[in-house]
Amino acid sequence: RSSSRFTRFDGNLSSYAGSLPDLTSEDRQHSPTSLEQWVSCPHAYFVQRMLYVRPVEEPEAELSITPMERGNLMHYALDRFFHWLEDNGGSPSGSTPWTASQRDRLQTIASSVADELEALGVTGHPTLWVRDRELILKDLGLFLDDDEKVRAVTGRQQIHAELRFGGSQPPVAVTLRGDRTMRLTGSIDRIDESPTGLVV
Repeated sequence: RSSSRFTRFDGNLSSYAGSLPDLTSEDRQHSPTSLEQWVSCPHAYFVQRMLYVRPVEEPEAELSITPMERGNLMHYALDRFFHWLEDNGGSPSGSTPWTASQRDRLQTIASSVADELEALGVTGHPTLWVRDRELILKDLGLFLDDDEKVRAVTGRQQIHAELRFGGSQPPVAVTLRGDRTMRLTGSIDRIDESPTGLVV
């Protein structure tokens, strides 16, 4: 590495061009998140997505729940809640407020998800987890408050939650320069219908 030559040890992969995977081949699908990682840090994309190197998780070393696990808890809870709503009358629209029973249902679902994560040992020290759990459940209640305000102003109504594309569903094909096509897979957290059209 101390030489002035540009070698494979410095990142010169020109001699391996024929053996590198084609990101636009028909048998490959990519999530938008992975492409964001590729743009922001190509090396991290290469290590994680192509070499499949994963960090060693040590949840017992965390004193409190990590931001990622906190986000997962809220995401899983809302996902289950909105799927429950699909089977129980759907989401309210416009200025219709959330009912007390709907709010209670979200808290029940979130408490169940919190119990699952606690059983996995990823919620940190028990004493700190009591406080963090209470704050997360409160934040989910505030989410419904904010949703009411947005719907009252825009007249929106949620029509889909976790709408999946790719994988077992048809991927979204994006045409690139040179007649190449990249196929995307993933899920859309939420789609609302408003008087002016769809909101993703």
